[in-house]
Order: sequence, then C-alpha cells, then structure tokens
Amino acid sequence: MHQSMALSTATVICAISENDMIGICDSGVGGLTLLKDLHKRYPHTDIIYYGDEANMPYGDRSKEELKAIFAGIKAYFKARGCQDIVVACNTLCSAIDFNDDEIVIHDIIGKTIARLNVPKDKKVLVFATPFTIKSGRYQKGLEKRGYQSIGVALKSLAKDIEEGLPKQVVKAKLYQVFEMTDAKDIGAIILGCTHYPIYKDLFYEYYNVPVFDSLGLDFGIEDSDEKGEISLHMERSDKLERFLKRYIGVDYRYEDHLGK
Repeated sequence: MHQSMALSTATVICAISENDMIGICDSGVGGLTLLKDLHKRYPHTDIIYYGDEANMPYGDRSKEELKAIFAGIKAYFKARGCQDIVVACNTLCSAIDFNDDEIVIHDIIGKTIARLNVPKDKKVLVFATPFTIKSGRYQKGLEKRGYQSIGVALKSLAKDIEEGLPKQVVKAKLYQVFEMTDAKDIGAIILGCTHYPIYKDLFYEYYNVPVFDSLGLDFGIEDSDEKGEISLHMERSDKLERFLKRYIGVDYRYEDHLGK
C-alpha cells in the first residue's frame, strides 16, 4: 500500500470561465486521449484536464486510497465551476461513488460495455489494470449483457506509456502476456484503460478481432455557443509536450501555478 497521497499538484489562480465546463481526470496522460475525443464532440465547451501524476499509478492502490484521491479531484472541479466530470480512468470508475447532488459524474465503464456489438457465442478479453480486473466491473457488466469474459491484468502498460518506452519494447512486453493468455474462442477485446488505445494496433495485430475502447463515447453533455478552451492541470515537462504533440494535437494552455 502507498504511504502517502498528493491531492493536488499546484495552487490554481485562474478565474472561472463563463462557458459550461467539463472536468476530465486520470492518473496521468492516458485520459488525454479521451480529452481529444471530447473536444471534437463538444468543441464549444471548456475542458479542464486533471492529470494526477503525483499519485500515478492508480492500478495498485486500495479502494480507500482511490476514493480519497477522487474526493480531492472532485472538490477541485467543483471549485473551478465544472458542471460535469468525466472520469477518464477505469481504475477510478471501479472504486468511486458516482452519486453527487452538485455535479454530474460520468462512468466510462458502463458506456464502454454498452457499445459492444459482437456475437455472444465468443468470449470477450478485457485488458485493464490489476485493480480494475480485480473489481470485476467489466466482467459483471458483460455477464449482464450475456457475454462471457476473461480479465487480464496488465501491471505495467500504463506506466510504460507514461515513461515513454519505445514501441518495440512495449510490444515485446505485451506479447509475453498475450502468449500466456488463453485466446481460444475470443471474439472481441476491450481496452479497459484510457492509456491503452495508444497501442490499440498491437492488440489487433496479435488477436485480429474487434478492439473496443472508451473513445468516441457520447456523454449527453449540452455544448456551449462560444469556442471552448482546453486547460491542463499538470506540471509542464518536455515529456508531456512531446506526448501532446504526438498523440493529441489540440490547442491547450496550462493552468496558472504558484509552485507545488
């Protein structure tokens, strides 16, 4: 168990926007894939992305720790005037309570399961963090829809992506897991972590079945009229800048900071 948690990486001094505002949170850069997607769907809505690198990785934390972490993130979004929170982290979605009278909290796991549209005579292979797999949320949700599933915990993929490991290194590590996984009668794959779509091609390359993730979801959020802005609540770094340029490709600004 981790001994400490940081609930915020910075003191925010930005004014609250007049536009409607969506808060997106994840343990690091993975949820930026969902941010890019949401900006395309809601181009006139302001979005704040909370990349909680101070507590990364989430996958080996306890449920109590995750709830405490999210309580801090939720308080931050409320203070910034957000109307909706999209939890772009399957691990958090597996641990937290979504009921709140003041702000709408969106669960990506239920929506990801709902989009599955493959025959039910084959099994669904779910790749996610150890916590998400252990929680059984995907397996139980798929069972309710009549699917059999196999959960596979990827202990290091999210961290490997955060650290920017070369693709060939990531591929070698993934293939070791694939080769030890029973692939008989597999009809589809779910990527149960928003980091994983970055290497979606590796999953398809090996299994050659439909691969589903949490991108392209509709959260039923009403778009605003004016052009939306993207703000990042993360520490600026060369690694982050390279990631944003390579994978995200949208205009953004950093939240103003006063130290850590």
